[in-house]
Amino acid sequence: NMDKEYVLREIINHLLAQSESIKDSSEKAKEASIEAPSARQSRSDTTKAEMGWLSEKLTSSSAKIRRQVESLQRVDISPVDHIREGSLVKLRDKGTVVSGFYFVLPCGSGIRVESEKGEKVVIVTPDSPIGTALMGKRKGDVCAIQIPSGVRQVVIESVEVGYYI
Repeated sequence: NMDKEYVLREIINHLLAQSESIKDSSEKAKEASIEAPSARQSRSDTTKAEMGWLSEKLTSSSAKIRRQVESLQRVDISPVDHIREGSLVKLRDKGTVVSGFYFVLPCGSGIRVESEKGEKVVIVTPDSPIGTALMGKRKGDVCAIQIPSGVRQVVIESVEVGYYI
């Protein structure tokens, strides 16, 4: 069984590490901005302004990630029998044995983490093509997911029935 709380912690840890990395880059850009010559010192050197701009953008990105973490910490992952935000789902391509795990969350679409058993889990949001196709569905349902190369038919093999799938 896959532990939803473990997977959610892995996602949050991934985002926190990303935020820290961006924060470090922002601080380096800010230092470079302070040390760079000003426009008065060099008419053609825009390094000071560019580094200042970069530092602001990186700080903004880091803050956005922290807000995503706060959102994930509030997600209801309690057991349900239909797919909703907070659901961990196993899908299988119709007519094959190829399957994968998807965690429907409010943010973090595309992030991939591993479960405690090494299984890959992909984050999808309710408004993503996969998330939209899955919302409200139940185990055994077949749904069509619009992907760039066409339509993919998948069977919902499982929706968590507890905190484990």
